[in-house]
Amino acid sequence: MNLKNAYVMITGGSSGIGEFLAKELAKFQAIPILIARRKEELERVQKEIQKKYNITSLIFPCDITNSNDREKLKNFINTIPRIDVIVHNAGITNHGTFLQSTEEALRKTFEINFFSIVEVTRIALPKLLDQPEQKKLIILISTPSGLYGIPERFAYSSSKAAAQLFLESISHEFYKNNIKVLIFFPGYTRTNLRRSGLTSDGKPLQEEQEKKAKNPEEVAKIFRKAIQKERKYVFTNLTGRLIFYGRVLFPGLLDFFIRRKK
Repeated sequence: MNLKNAYVMITGGSSGIGEFLAKELAKFQAIPILIARRKEELERVQKEIQKKYNITSLIFPCDITNSNDREKLKNFINTIPRIDVIVHNAGITNHGTFLQSTEEALRKTFEINFFSIVEVTRIALPKLLDQPEQKKLIILISTPSGLYGIPERFAYSSSKAAAQLFLESISHEFYKNNIKVLIFFPGYTRTNLRRSGLTSDGKPLQEEQEKKAKNPEEVAKIFRKAIQKERKYVFTNLTGRLIFYGRVLFPGLLDFFIRRKK
């Protein structure tokens, strides 16, 4: 895909992978449309993109899990000339055992990681369908944990897997409209995900960053190249690839290693 003048809507665009992907795409003259809850952080990213790349990005403060906010987002999207790419980046992690879990924490995880993706896609899809002859992409920033049932990640794994299958399912409905679905599986990345997530019983998650975590700038560059090449599945480390292929090729061995790591 040619990124020049492409309108790219990114949820969770005020920090982490979303922020650095917006900057990486702006470097190639794409026009980011940034969606997130924190207006001040959206404005900061917008100013930084303008100053460094001379690209005027669009911003819209919005809680995509809130139906009233999504209605406002729909009105905002109607004012945009077009949307070429949707990046579903906003998400939350959830760590803990099933026996310790609560229904409320599980539902909150699915609200962010699954239902908001369904509803934002529903809202933005008409804009993509307005351009039947042009290439369009819908992208999910998923996780290797969404490829297999990971111990003490049941809510996170299942919510991400549900979002992936949703987008893969509708990709068959809209392939004649030149809409492709891409799924990205970043490994450990230095973001605030582990400090903004939940335990399975709904408490704030406080976990240390993985020592081998990649910088978000590095991950954003990998994803930018994948968007240009329109690669369907993209990994940033060996672990993701092993889980992806191991589920089918050597599931027993994969079970052994996952349980051993735990």
